[in-house]
Amino acid sequence: MRRRIVDVKLLGAQHRRVLHDEILPQMHLALLRLETLRPSMQEHPDPSAPTSTALALDEAIERISDSHRRLAAMMRSTTPSAPHRLERDGLLNAIHTMIEHDFQQAFDEVVWAVSEDTIHQIDELVPPAIAELTFAAVQEALRNAARHARGSDLHRRLCLTLKATLSPHLEVIVADDGVGILAASSSTTGTGGGLLTHSALLAVAGGSLTVKSAPGEGVTVRILLPADALR
Repeated sequence: MRRRIVDVKLLGAQHRRVLHDEILPQMHLALLRLETLRPSMQEHPDPSAPTSTALALDEAIERISDSHRRLAAMMRSTTPSAPHRLERDGLLNAIHTMIEHDFQQAFDEVVWAVSEDTIHQIDELVPPAIAELTFAAVQEALRNAARHARGSDLHRRLCLTLKATLSPHLEVIVADDGVGILAASSSTTGTGGGLLTHSALLAVAGGSLTVKSAPGEGVTVRILLPADALR
């Protein structure tokens, strides 16, 4: 079942790439070609053609335009940034790019505690589906820290620390020095549905996601994938 779910996630990522890289551009090209036909029909109408031809052309353009808009909106709302970034940069570089671009204003300081050797080892040994699961879990941890770590004090200084090791288990830690979580424990209880969902997905893949926190002492999210889960 774990293998099947990982395969389904990979297949979903492949489908999203096909939609983004092939189908949407083809629809856009078809729209452009149809639009070029409209002026010529208006300037040089064919008397032998049925009067409904222009209306049919307008309807076709409208339908394709609407489908293109809806498909593009669906892609924006459902496609994570992971697949493209992971393919291009690798797991840790994709995470680093995400922090710099998507969370640029969220933290006053970012401590990047990952060596270049670890980055290369992870890119070589971690399967794509596991990398995508890890990326998504880190992304959720970053969102939680950005939204909640300052509590009610919007001017509170906030430091984020990200660590990663592979020896031989993959471990990624996302920690902040914010206000912490009330009644948090070593499980994901009390941290919201987002991390619970990622915890369940990682468990299916053979890994785990745990959260440690105390009021005023920040939050530490630990993502662990044993060596067996990386094969």
